[in-house]
Amino acid sequence: MARRVSSNPNFNDILRNLAADTNGLLDEGRKAVELNINRLHQCLQQDIESY
Repeated sequence: MARRVSSNPNFNDILRNLAADTNGLLDEGRKAVELNINRLHQCLQQDIESY
């Protein structure tokens, strides 16, 4: 049987919420990176088209 980490009955719920929040932050960060990559791509595409 698994050993209890905390005697607080809310511990597992808090841990699950933290994991969900972390995944949400990672997803938002990924979206921000994709947006900036797309912006860079558009700038480069405009440069190419101007030649």
